[in-house]
Amino acid sequence: MKKLFCVLAVLVLFAAFFGAAKAQDTCYANGDFNGDGQILTVVDMVFGIRAMVCDTIFSNNNLYIWDLTGDCVIDTADVRIIVDYFIYGSSALPQPFPVPTCCNPALAPYLTAAKGDVNTDGGLTPADVVSMLGCTFTETGENCSFCQTDLNCDAAISPADVVQELNYVFNGTAPVGCP
Repeated sequence: MKKLFCVLAVLVLFAAFFGAAKAQDTCYANGDFNGDGQILTVVDMVFGIRAMVCDTIFSNNNLYIWDLTGDCVIDTADVRIIVDYFIYGSSALPQPFPVPTCCNPALAPYLTAAKGDVNTDGGLTPADVVSMLGCTFTETGENCSFCQTDLNCDAAISPADVVQELNYVFNGTAPVGCP
């Protein structure tokens, strides 16, 4: 009987240890995009939008606070939640809130790809030109993110960006007009 209690005690300790380790793997997204300690503010919304259009960088090391969809990927859907919060109120927030998510979410590929790499495959190729044409004229490109498509930084996807993409891919001429 004593051995049975010892075995049960060891099992309980293992369960508690692994349960605690698993609990540490979950972090909570709260929408404090700018890291000032206040959540869901107008400044957070502006900071999030600026990051999504590559006007600023993700300065907070705790990227999980951005993952408001809880899908372990930081993308425009996460910023959309905070925008909806300002339009529709707290009913737009996912439940439960703060959102449980993984502690090391991935950035959506368009947030880390180079300017001009429209299909986010890691290189500048004619396929990027085709995607840019789709974004500009038919809105059917693979990834019409400003991060890759607004090559002249005029806050629009236009034929001027296509010309710069063509020069970039075929002549090696870097885009002009961006800092």
